[in-house]
Amino acid sequence: MDLLSDSIWTVVRNAIAVSGSAIGLFAGFNRVSRTAKARQDIEWINGTIDKDTDNEPRQKILKELRLSQEGRLIAAHYVPWWKFMLLPAWAIGYAAPTIQSANQGGSLNGIVLLSSIYSLVCFYLSWLTVGWYAERVRINEHYRAGRSIEARIPLWKMDLRPFWSAVFCSFCPIFLYFAAILIVMKASAGPTAGSLLVGFYSLWFTMPFTRRFAHEWSKDVAKDSIRYHPLTQEVALKVQDWLGNPPQDSDFKDEVANDR
Repeated sequence: MDLLSDSIWTVVRNAIAVSGSAIGLFAGFNRVSRTAKARQDIEWINGTIDKDTDNEPRQKILKELRLSQEGRLIAAHYVPWWKFMLLPAWAIGYAAPTIQSANQGGSLNGIVLLSSIYSLVCFYLSWLTVGWYAERVRINEHYRAGRSIEARIPLWKMDLRPFWSAVFCSFCPIFLYFAAILIVMKASAGPTAGSLLVGFYSLWFTMPFTRRFAHEWSKDVAKDSIRYHPLTQEVALKVQDWLGNPPQDSDFKDEVANDR
């Protein structure tokens, strides 16, 4: 029985490691390839747009397409792709050793503590991820509309707007994590299946909430109607001080530009 349990855990651990690497590589490649495609589209449009200057409808379509691709590049410059890797990196990197602890018969209190830390950090990173996505949408839309672009708006100014999007987003790694723990602890099939279903289906709820919030955030900034509670600013500044004043986006701009 112990040999079978060790074999199952080895398979689970290897599957987590392989899936984590695959997700990271796919996400990174997807971000880079989309940026490269936008650049190629702009180069193609620039080489095509002057060949048929008499055809105004065609010129209009090409200019709109070029503007759209330029907006994506500008947004990717100010909100680089690596920011969106923090949540999956934490979700997978932290899960493997804690699931192993549960498999080796760790105490219930220890498992609850580790799970609580995991859940809180997943929610925080989900909130950041939703905010960064909204910032990308805002910069893209404002550039295409010809508005002046504020390069970086602190995410705490969003206040509780991205709350529900972050909740649904965090449900995916949290409930899949709970399901993995229940599997290695040989819990009943009902809670395990329920956790798996909530984990997978929460992604479907995340997408529409996040898109809606991102477009509303873009409109609020354009109307200069950002409202937030003073307590939000106070908490954000205290967290920043506690973290030791982490680097700002501007510190990475030269690095991102060189990568291109």
